[in-house]
Amino acid sequence: MTGDDERKLPVFLTTIEVAKMLHYEPRTLEKWRLEGRGPRYFRIGVSGKAKVVYRLSDLEDWLEGFRQ
Repeated sequence: MTGDDERKLPVFLTTIEVAKMLHYEPRTLEKWRLEGRGPRYFRIGVSGKAKVVYRLSDLEDWLEGFRQ
């Protein structure tokens, strides 16, 4: 892809990367997912082998909700 047809790919972060950014333990993000809280995420793959990733733009949107 080149020129005007080129689109910027979304940036995805792992649970560990997001936890480090937010200064929380990865387990906290896992708990938030179970409780339906926290930033939106994608579960890619099947069952026990699925990988959870967060789109950076979703994380930024979620954080904006806390701005005062």
